[in-house]
Amino acid sequence: MRFLLNLRLCACSIFVIILGLSSSFAQNTAANKHDVYRVEVATGQIVRDTFLGTKLGGAANLVRRPSAHSVLAGAADFDHNGIADTVFSNSTTGTLEVFFYGGRWGATRVSSTSLVTPGAGWTARAVADFNGDGQPDVLFVNDRTRQADVYFYGGPQGTTLLSTQTLSSALPAGWNVVGAADVNRDGTPDLILQNAATRQVRVSYVANGAITATALFGGSGLAGWSAVGMADVNRDGHLDLIYTNDKTGQIMASQYGGTNGLTFVKSAFLDSTSSPGWTAVLPTESSTVSSGGPGPLVTASTSTTTALATSGTPILLFVGTGTSSGDVSAVKSLLSSLGIAYTAVTSSQLNAMTVSQLLTHRLFIVPGGNAITIGQYLTKTATANVRTAVYNGMHYLGLCAGAFFGGYASMYNRLNLTSGVWFDYYADYYKGIHKEAVNITVPGGAKYDVYWENGPTVKGWGYVVAKYPNGTAAISEGKYGSGFVLLSGVHPEAPASWRYGMSFSTSLSVDLAYAGTLVKTALAGTYLSHY
Repeated sequence: MRFLLNLRLCACSIFVIILGLSSSFAQNTAANKHDVYRVEVATGQIVRDTFLGTKLGGAANLVRRPSAHSVLAGAADFDHNGIADTVFSNSTTGTLEVFFYGGRWGATRVSSTSLVTPGAGWTARAVADFNGDGQPDVLFVNDRTRQADVYFYGGPQGTTLLSTQTLSSALPAGWNVVGAADVNRDGTPDLILQNAATRQVRVSYVANGAITATALFGGSGLAGWSAVGMADVNRDGHLDLIYTNDKTGQIMASQYGGTNGLTFVKSAFLDSTSSPGWTAVLPTESSTVSSGGPGPLVTASTSTTTALATSGTPILLFVGTGTSSGDVSAVKSLLSSLGIAYTAVTSSQLNAMTVSQLLTHRLFIVPGGNAITIGQYLTKTATANVRTAVYNGMHYLGLCAGAFFGGYASMYNRLNLTSGVWFDYYADYYKGIHKEAVNITVPGGAKYDVYWENGPTVKGWGYVVAKYPNGTAAISEGKYGSGFVLLSGVHPEAPASWRYGMSFSTSLSVDLAYAGTLVKTALAGTYLSHY
């Protein structure tokens, strides 16, 4: 009877500062969107972060690097499908390989091909369209002589070598090319170089196939920070320097202005979370604007009237009484960053929906909050209709309280998609811990530090997708009739504000990417790797 005494709540609404998209912010997402590619040096895992100005709007896991000797040299849209492709340089052989991406979220590897290169002894330093033909090219630097050559590519997939050109017979000693961007807006990318000792950053202007002049960026020279490229973060017409911290992996933007775009204005973190062992690569500024990221951001109505137009959007998001407003905002932000349309439904609206109306949606999501309260404000008919809809093919994703509610433990109008299996709290709850960064492990050994707050262990049902440190199930998946059910006792979708005062070994972007994986898996109804 212990489950009757436990209130089965996931108190995500306590001391939560909502980190969502304001209406004015959302209206300008297309103009403010830019990508940063993050690579974990040890494992080769790659995450594409999409920033909206200085705020992280979404993230997507990409395929790992091809080999231990492969370095992510850049990203650009070689095949012109609107999605940036990744370019890997082999540090031993000097070969280049392009990974092409597609799919709804631009995170599915479609194919790969090799590029003609100068070979061993040359390092790919920047990927950009240097001759203005609309095709990405690659800048190579000779490791010994410091000669800088551009290889121009074209053809059907943009991977056929057309010609080569020497930009400089020798770059200055001690200065390394960290990217290319059109600083003076003359239509040709310029080289961005950083001094290995002083950390100062300068631009070498390129015109007519040669370096014509150089200039320093004011306020550069940050000890312990490596420049990775430039992007117009605040969309003021001037490119801003993007840095990553050598030890912590944090990402920062130094914003510039002035007549020549070289006057330092201010700095702001893009990601202040410590992520040791991670580095970053920035696409050229033109590629960043058009790459598409994880998808366009969308908004959805949150009307509180009882009438609900079943629009047939892919996702029906429950925002009714008992849900945490903070987690509702976090899930909305995640769905928007993934480019997935959704319809928000209140308790009264859900009570009025028929099974047929429910089945116009592919996935029903119940976020964190209080599972008891959620059930109290729903009718038995409503939960029976949801259960029937899932049995007939609608999928279900329950996060924390949503997992409790999807099982048998909730006292009122529970969904019972687990055939009588009820869930207890994760063990730390009984140690007096109610929220923390908890380390979960997935098959293959990968680990994520994710936010947990009074969430369940979803053991005893389905297949275990992720385990808590004590080995019990943190995330499980299974079927209920024809419907796919995914239940999570943790919050990978948690925004930065929830992490305050806690220490996470996994960056916010990586956790958000994993949250996106859970949503896409539940939407598709396909199994993740499980124990």
